[in-house]
Amino acid sequence: MQYASSRFGMLDVKDNDTIEMPEGLLGFAHMKKFMILDLDQYYPFRWLQSLEDSALTFDVIDQTLFLPDYKIKINQSEVD
Repeated sequence: MQYASSRFGMLDVKDNDTIEMPEGLLGFAHMKKFMILDLDQYYPFRWLQSLEDSALTFDVIDQTLFLPDYKIKINQSEVD
């Protein structure tokens, strides 16, 4: 599908590129569909682009670039 982002223009979004967050994001509970844009000119940043609001993007970064030993501890109830 084609998606018009206000920041990045037309994007080609494949079904397997879509990230669905059933509970939404904190403060954005009504936003449930996103994709991650990995654009070389912004490295090391990536963008979490809402697929429901073309103007809503969040910059994200791989924390292991700064903290190589970073690990998240998640218990099974959180996974479920």
